[in-house]
Amino acid sequence: MQSTLEEMKAAISPADARLLSQKIWSLSQQHIDLVTAIAQNLSNAEDKLDLIPTFDSRLLIEIPCHKCLIIEQKLESYVNSIFFVITQM
Repeated sequence: MQSTLEEMKAAISPADARLLSQKIWSLSQQHIDLVTAIAQNLSNAEDKLDLIPTFDSRLLIEIPCHKCLIIEQKLESYVNSIFFVITQM
């Protein structure tokens, strides 16, 4: 392995070594940026998941209330039509 390392050192010029070093540094920075972005996206997703029970409980309350309003409107319409019929007699 030592002989292979020596052969590689002899085959790579200082300019090539510098380019490789810069490329490795650039890739490591991109890796860090991607890990940071993943962590932020995961945190945002967890925050949104924490909000789901709040909205679910509101929906469970609002849906029956919405149905109650529809029933109430239908009942008022029915009562109004009955009063109309009574007044026409």
